[in-house]
Amino acid sequence: MAGLEMTQLHLECPRCKGRYLQGPRHPRGDEKLQCAMCGDLHSFFELERAAIKKVQATLHRIGL
Repeated sequence: MAGLEMTQLHLECPRCKGRYLQGPRHPRGDEKLQCAMCGDLHSFFELERAAIKKVQATLHRIGL
């Protein structure tokens, strides 16, 4: 597994909020990424959805 830094996509581990995820270089939706901090496994799709929800909540909070 290659290390990925998903900070550009604002992907983070739902458990520990770590942003250093290990997995395939170009993950697909069903591929698993592992958090380097806590070791939890999450699908790329799951992490993308969580990031989108976080952005939507921020936009709602600021009134956009």
